[in-house]
Amino acid sequence: MRIIMKTEIIEQRLQTIKNELHSLDSLRDAHDDTNIHIIEEQQDILYHERQKLTDLLESCFDELIGL
Repeated sequence: MRIIMKTEIIEQRLQTIKNELHSLDSLRDAHDDTNIHIIEEQQDILYHERQKLTDLLESCFDELIGL
């Protein structure tokens, strides 16, 4: 049961990251090139966090099914 709650929290954060990335894409499209590097840095941070959470989520599922 604890693993299921943990996976739900991870999935919620992954959804939040997806929404944040979408917002940053829109923001980047609306700005000139001088400000894009700040937006891209934030996107890189979110991409990295998303990958770590995806790996953690896969680990939880492996643990849940006994691998």
